[in-house]
Amino acid sequence: MLLKDGTHIRLRPRVANPQLIVGSKIRAEGEGTPSFVRADKLTLSVTGSILAPSTPLPAHPAPVALAMLEDSSSVLQVANNPEGELDTLVLEDGSIVQLPPKLRDEAGDTIKVGTKLTVRGEGGTYDKVKAFRADRVQLASGQVFTEP
Repeated sequence: MLLKDGTHIRLRPRVANPQLIVGSKIRAEGEGTPSFVRADKLTLSVTGSILAPSTPLPAHPAPVALAMLEDSSSVLQVANNPEGELDTLVLEDGSIVQLPPKLRDEAGDTIKVGTKLTVRGEGGTYDKVKAFRADRVQLASGQVFTEP
């Protein structure tokens, strides 16, 4: 999740809850920095509901079907991980793109807010928003970065 103030909250997928929608006011608790939190617990401010991924994951989770997605847009926001490295891009059309380490290392210095690019990777569409892990980034200049 990316909050209005730019804070990046990373959750395990099991925290998904129909009450957690765009515009929800939350309190996130976990490890990280003021701008990047790996949440152990979320509290919905309006209802006081607690979303805590405290139960262990099943030994053999059901496979999740992911699709190959592609998106062309401009970078609206850049989120860094606790080490200060580029981690996630929010595109102007709302897509959320996570960059794996190799793409971060190769393309990180070329990607800024306003950069026009095309990204491809595996992920899904959730309530009209694409979220995926990039395996290819192509800048408007034609420069291409790929993840093996």
